[in-house]
Parts: sequence; structure tokens; C-alpha cells
Amino acid sequence: MPQLSGLPRSGVWKFNARTETPLALVEIACQAPVNKHTLLAALANALQLPADFGMNWDAAWDCLNDPHWMVQRGFSLALAEAMPVDADALSTFLDLFAEACDAWRDQGQHLLLAVVTTREDLPCIQALANYPAA
Repeated sequence: MPQLSGLPRSGVWKFNARTETPLALVEIACQAPVNKHTLLAALANALQLPADFGMNWDAAWDCLNDPHWMVQRGFSLALAEAMPVDADALSTFLDLFAEACDAWRDQGQHLLLAVVTTREDLPCIQALANYPAA
């Protein structure tokens, strides 16, 4: 797995554009509109989860904290400017990832979600830290 040690800490970060990075980030390719179903389906695809994945937040939490599924620990989620977004679903998804990042960090491991977007219209995006800092 590529080293994430160049980052100040594990976490969910906002990038304004795709960056040239030595990290191999697995894309969480979410289809529009962004909602609970499309986010969970994209996560299931990125993690190559089995067909019987529960497609609910609890199942997502379990998978994000399971070393069996989390072989890769660098992910990206791109949100286009015009993409319709269920803000509550996206907020829940980002919170789940942030909690998983904290759990992995507590075990001395890294987990990263790079949210690639220029959007500032969603509170859950505004709350994300930017990396690298301006």
C-alpha cells in the first residue's frame, strides 16, 4: 500500500482538483444524483464487497473498520459542480469515513478520503479541512 505518511494525519480532506500525488487512490465513483443508495453502491464497488452487502450505514461502518475489506486505505470521491446531492446522505457518508479514519489512526494506521470538488454550497463540504493548507 502506498504510504500516507506525507499527510499530517488520516482523515477526510477536501481538494479543489485532482492532484498529482504518489498515492494510489481508489475512486469511489458515485453516480448522480448523490444520495444514500448511490454512495453505498459506489463504496461497495470500490471495496469490491459481496452482493449481499447490506446497503445501509451500519454495514458500511462495519466494512470501513474491517481489515479484510480495507486492504487499500486511500480513496477519492469526486463531486461535480452541477451534481445533485442529498446533503444529509453525503454528511452521513463523510462522518462514517471520518470516524473510520479516527479508528484506524488509533491503531497506528492511515485511512484517507480525498473529496475532490470546488463546491462550497454544502455545509458538510465547508466543514472539511483543505489539504494542503493554503
